[in-house]
Amino acid sequence: MSPVVTASGWDTLAKLRDESRARGVEGFMLKERASMYGVGRTKASGTW
Repeated sequence: MSPVVTASGWDTLAKLRDESRARGVEGFMLKERASMYGVGRTKASGTW
């Protein structure tokens, strides 16, 4: 499970996204905390 990341604003999240490669990950994803993880294109169903 990925850790929950909190930030004070969009600027902080943008910095974390920019640092993704240095942490050895492809990028940074935001999703609603209560949404379930699904396989496939869950964005189309409105859950992400």
